[in-house]
Amino acid sequence: MKYSNTRTAEFISRPNRFIANVKLDGELIACHVKNTGRCKELLVPGARVILSESDNPQRKTRYDLISVWKGDRLVNIDSQVPNKVFHEWLKGACFNNPPTRGLLQSLDRCSEEVQEYSPAGERPCQPLHGLDSGYERLRESLVTDSTVLIKPEYRYNGSRLDFYIEAGEKKILVEVKGVTLEENGVVLFPDAPTQRGVRHIHELIEAVQKGYEAYIVFIIQMKDVRYFTPNYKTHAEFGEALQEAAVKGVHIFALDCSVTVESITPGSRVPVRL
Repeated sequence: MKYSNTRTAEFISRPNRFIANVKLDGELIACHVKNTGRCKELLVPGARVILSESDNPQRKTRYDLISVWKGDRLVNIDSQVPNKVFHEWLKGACFNNPPTRGLLQSLDRCSEEVQEYSPAGERPCQPLHGLDSGYERLRESLVTDSTVLIKPEYRYNGSRLDFYIEAGEKKILVEVKGVTLEENGVVLFPDAPTQRGVRHIHELIEAVQKGYEAYIVFIIQMKDVRYFTPNYKTHAEFGEALQEAAVKGVHIFALDCSVTVESITPGSRVPVRL
C-alpha cells in the first residue's frame, strides 16, 4: 500500500482521539490521527511523525498522521492498514501457488509455530501442545484447482469478521489485528482492553466446531521485531482466550511489515508466543 504527498512533522500534542497538533515547516497545525488507540508510547512530544496529505478539499484537516518514528524504527499506526496488508499477502499467496494462479476472485473493499510462553514475572501460561503453523496451513489451504473467493467484512453470527475465504471445499474465516505496541523488540496486543476482540476469538472457536477453518492474524506494523505475545498486563482475558483458541483449533500467526515514509507492505512471519 502506498501513500501520496507525505511530509515529516513534529508531534506536539493530542487533544483527543481523532486530532493531533503537529509542527510542519514551523507552523502549528491540526491533523487527523488514523488510529483511535492510545499510542502513548509513540505519540510523545517531539516525536517525528509522517503525514499524508488528503485529496479531499472539503475536509477540516488537510493531513492524516500515518506513521511515527520510535528511535530508528518507523511504526505505521494507520488502523485501516492491517486488513489491506493481509489482503495483499493473501493475493500474493494465491498467485504464487501455480494451481491457484489466475483463479482469484476478490470482492475487494478495502510463523513459526505457536509456542508456549510465560513472560518473566507474569502468570504461567497453559502448555500448548501439537500446534501447527497457521502461516503454512493457510498457504496450503489456498492451493486449489477451483476459484478462490475472498470476501472482506463478512457477517458471521451477528458480528463482522474481517475475511471469509472459499478455496475449493474449504470455508475459511479470518480475523486480522493490527499491532503497533513494541517493547524491547517484543510486540504486544492489545494496547487497551478489547472485549470485542475476545468476542471474535470465541466466535472463531465456535466456527471451528462447525467445520470452518479459522485464523487470527496479527499484522505487525513495523519491521525487525523479536516475537509477538498477548499483552497480559493490559488485558489478561484476551491472552487467555487466545490460548484457548489455539488449543481448540484456531490457527494463529503474525506477519511483520516493511514500512517506509510512503508505503507499507507485508513482510515475513514473526514467532508467536502465548
